[in-house]
Amino acid sequence: MNIKQSRVFFTIAVTVFLFIIAYNTVFITLNPYIGARVTNDPNEPVKVIEIEPGSIADSAGIDPGDIILTVDGEDPHNYDLVNRYERIEQVQSITVQKSNGKIEEFNFEFTFDLQTVFEIIVPSIVATLVLYACFHIYKTNEKGLKRPSIYLIIFLLDLSVAYFSGGGATRGNLFLRYFNIVTFLSVPILFLQFIYHYFLDIGKVWFSKWFYKLVYLIVILNVFMEQIQFINITVLKSINLFSFLVLYLYVIFLMILGLKRIQYRAQKYLIKVLLLSNGIAITPFIIFYVIPYALFQVHIFPPIILAGFLIIIPTTLVYQFLADKIHDIDFVIGRLRYYFLIGLIPALISISIVALTKGENPSLYSIRLFVFLLIIYIITFYYKEILDSRLNRFSEKKNYQQSIFLYTENLRKANNIGQVMDELKKTIIDITLVSDIYHVEIGKDSDILSELDLDIVEYEEEIKKCNKAIGQIIEVNRGFIINVGEADKNFYLLVCTSKINTPILTRDELSYLKTLAYYTHVTLENFLKIENLMLYLENLEHSKEESNPIWLNRVLYKLEEKQRSEVAKDLHDSVLQDLLSFQKNFERASEWYLTSNDVSADDINKMMNHITKMIIKTTRETCYELRPNVLYDLGLKKGLEKLIYQHEDNHQMTVNLNINNLKEPEDLDVQLNIYRIVQELLNNAAKHSEASHINLILVNIKDVLVIHYEDNGVGAGVDTVFSKESSMGLSGIRERVTLLNGTMKIDTNPGDGFKVIIEI
Repeated sequence: MNIKQSRVFFTIAVTVFLFIIAYNTVFITLNPYIGARVTNDPNEPVKVIEIEPGSIADSAGIDPGDIILTVDGEDPHNYDLVNRYERIEQVQSITVQKSNGKIEEFNFEFTFDLQTVFEIIVPSIVATLVLYACFHIYKTNEKGLKRPSIYLIIFLLDLSVAYFSGGGATRGNLFLRYFNIVTFLSVPILFLQFIYHYFLDIGKVWFSKWFYKLVYLIVILNVFMEQIQFINITVLKSINLFSFLVLYLYVIFLMILGLKRIQYRAQKYLIKVLLLSNGIAITPFIIFYVIPYALFQVHIFPPIILAGFLIIIPTTLVYQFLADKIHDIDFVIGRLRYYFLIGLIPALISISIVALTKGENPSLYSIRLFVFLLIIYIITFYYKEILDSRLNRFSEKKNYQQSIFLYTENLRKANNIGQVMDELKKTIIDITLVSDIYHVEIGKDSDILSELDLDIVEYEEEIKKCNKAIGQIIEVNRGFIINVGEADKNFYLLVCTSKINTPILTRDELSYLKTLAYYTHVTLENFLKIENLMLYLENLEHSKEESNPIWLNRVLYKLEEKQRSEVAKDLHDSVLQDLLSFQKNFERASEWYLTSNDVSADDINKMMNHITKMIIKTTRETCYELRPNVLYDLGLKKGLEKLIYQHEDNHQMTVNLNINNLKEPEDLDVQLNIYRIVQELLNNAAKHSEASHINLILVNIKDVLVIHYEDNGVGAGVDTVFSKESSMGLSGIRERVTLLNGTMKIDTNPGDGFKVIIEI
């Protein structure tokens, strides 16, 4: 349709709709619902056979079995509604003969009751929502209404009119009766027609158009049967309801069939919304009224109340029009399945208990019922805990735990930040409704550091607000924005969008996305640290005045200690064992050789002493220096004592060690660094100082550990002790002291010995 044709169509449709609504409202107001079903045998008195609970007749005291003597002062056999519909409606007064022979007259007038609420108030709300939805559809099609929009408008108007005209039809209005049959049976067909043209408009065909055209014959057949006078009204009503049931099941079948053929998630999401809203709105009417009445001429709940669920259909559409984001349909369906499974068994048990415990004494019955229901609730909650532990994925539309596991596995293969972000985008697209993801960087002051794509410019303000914390999520109409990492005072954001207004993120999805963000943040942070470290190491220039930073020294010293331990282990396990084995073999060979050859025993002993004292002893000492086991096993004091003993044994000097007031640090790394400092001081004395006497004190003064070293060596100039060219190079000691956040003071002059005080 063009714009002019669309305007004419919409005006006519709304005018007819409002006319029917107004006509029905006036008719209902002028003719209160009496709710009495009677016999229509012309040879017998007109007798009441059924009174609808809660109706005016029920409230007035009219009972089944009462005889109707007059209707508005005339013979009831002459009353058309009695003959055609077996109903007493559209009357002002009736005269009734009670079963005890007493004659009573009843006058009827409009009263505001529950019947009025479900016949005027609720249908008026439905009509208002329908009008809003139709107006919104009309306004959004600026170039003219297309066929899908036309059929959607007709479907909504038909749905509302079918609900509204039900009140007039039950009162016997012939026009509203026929109008109600046509609109009531057309509801599922028009819905099917809308679905067909909607997907035809986007180039997808579920089924042939004859699938909905042919079923209009059911509507025509029902209208034709309404003309046949000899068919009982109860039978006609059952035929109407059975026809509606067939059409309803027919639509459900085609909808489920279509869901399997739709691949694009936007269409599939729309169909699920329509299927769920229509199912919840119409299924109670089908289960509690249509099926029981069509099969057994009884109903579980009054139809006028069950029809109130129809408000869900226009409400759902209006909610989608007004809200930027709606609740996730898959999540809602999953929860409904979950709650139904939990509630089904307790409900069956409860109704059985109610039926079996009912007795003559109301007080005892109430007590028994309370006890049984309490037990059922306790069992239900326990049953729910078991179900949650066994089927913890029952209500999830995706397996989030498996997705996170796969994501972390794939992160191990990433070599740079770009690969991490690509893997994150792929994971989010696979698990959510979004179809496009854009990477944006912003500063902590909300400055956008990267150029925004045209598709996300509209979200600029929301992007600037997403700088509070890692895992922060801001939802927008077509997706969400998530903060996935921070580095160098900048935030990494992902703007995730879709071609449709995506639903509100569920609790599971929010938790899942935040977990992804935290994993990503840690990975990005590690990559950036490694990149910065490599850059620093490449640009680092060593000079006389420059030393490595503390953190780098800590890493280097730990690596050094690790290497020393590995070398010591290798020496001890291989070289030393081989030497010991060689020593034993040499001893046995020397005994045999002395007895059979003319060899001097002194020569053999000299070789044995050389192996024992020089090679084996040196190897053992080297292993100990590389990895001081006494330090690890017995602590710093014992380690220092053995270090001094070995030093005195190997070098011609005396060392006075005082560690009586030393409190050993708890941190093993601190102990090891103190040990290495002392070891390097002693080695420096042996190699460079030419000292014969050393005083070494380690003492705790309050919270400070003090190392006091003094020797009588040759000394050196203070300005040259840290020089790499100097024989007194002490850079290693200074770096270890700095690593321990300590201070180092040196007092030395040429010929005056060497003195150093270290405070840690």
